[in-house]
Amino acid sequence: MSELSAQTAGLQVLDRKVYAEGERIFREGESGSRAYIIQRGTVDIIKSINGEDIVVGSVGPGGIFGEMALIDDEPRMASAVVTDYCVCIIVTSTVFQKKLTGLDPFLAGVLRILVENIRSIQTAKQDAGAIEAMFQETDVETVSEVLDGEADLSADEDHAFEIA
Repeated sequence: MSELSAQTAGLQVLDRKVYAEGERIFREGESGSRAYIIQRGTVDIIKSINGEDIVVGSVGPGGIFGEMALIDDEPRMASAVVTDYCVCIIVTSTVFQKKLTGLDPFLAGVLRILVENIRSIQTAKQDAGAIEAMFQETDVETVSEVLDGEADLSADEDHAFEIA
């Protein structure tokens, strides 16, 4: 056996894919069967919040993205869009699960809990943002009057409620 084949024995060759600037690698809400390690280029992670696309992070060479869907088999939390010509190593769910099963069970459990916590925090942030947006569109004095019981909540044709 040659020195090179002895060094690479037992290693699986991972696929690489080239993405052009502006190309969407995956969309928020899709199921995920791959994670990506960036060899070259940059990818923006984009979250849709109240109908607006917000860049919540960027990943560059050596960074990984898309891994959470492999850990907990939940839909993608955000979209990934290439911002600079990009070469990615593709980590399939099969390869990932094989590595995960070889991991100490305690560490695998901690990893799953961390992903669950991240998803919970993200959901709570979205819920808080929706509530904040709702109150920004509402007259603060009117809200206070409703909460203090000073508003007449009977509806008429022109108003949702009248102030007593």
